[in-house]
Amino acid sequence: MYYATAANTHMSMRVRLACVGVTAEGYIAVAAHDDVKTGSSNGAARVAVVESLAGRVIGECDVKPTSKDVPPRPYGVATTELGHVVVSDSANHCVYVFDNEYRLTRRFGRRGSRNRQFKSPRHLAVTPNNDIMVSDYGNHCVKA
Repeated sequence: MYYATAANTHMSMRVRLACVGVTAEGYIAVAAHDDVKTGSSNGAARVAVVESLAGRVIGECDVKPTSKDVPPRPYGVATTELGHVVVSDSANHCVYVFDNEYRLTRRFGRRGSRNRQFKSPRHLAVTPNNDIMVSDYGNHCVKA
């Protein structure tokens, strides 16, 4: 299990990191699981965008559970050129998109093997055209 310090954030000083990404501005996006008390409530996971590992928080967004039984498990994080934060949730088989003010604007995907369905989405990438690429671990493919 890996831990890191998230200085000057609402996260506890020891958080279980799920994933790390870098924004177009060079900020660091860090996602953490709630099972080590990220400071979020209702089983949510938190994504913090910070200036640097020891720097100030630029923004935060909560990845809320889609079901009472399945807490979110952020696995991948990426950002678009517009400053949107994209987070994969491997437990709920979906992807969340937050705008540049860290508000949830879109959620897509559910468990399955068809288009826009995933079985444990993991890593993310965003193309120059802002298409979201998702590595679908359970279906052994990459989906756009």
